[in-house]
Amino acid sequence: MPISLCTHTARVSDIVQIGCVWTALRWRGRGYARRVVAGALHAAEQEGVSRAVLFT
Repeated sequence: MPISLCTHTARVSDIVQIGCVWTALRWRGRGYARRVVAGALHAAEQEGVSRAVLFT
């Protein structure tokens, strides 16, 4: 079972929407979601994205 995850849920031009952020209950409060969101933003930046929206 994964500890934490997120994904790009939409992209328009140079804007990406980050959504589906999830962390398993027993691992919450340890910064895992922050790290996966940072990783998703870094990957998007490598693809030319310059702005992001977090969908909650």
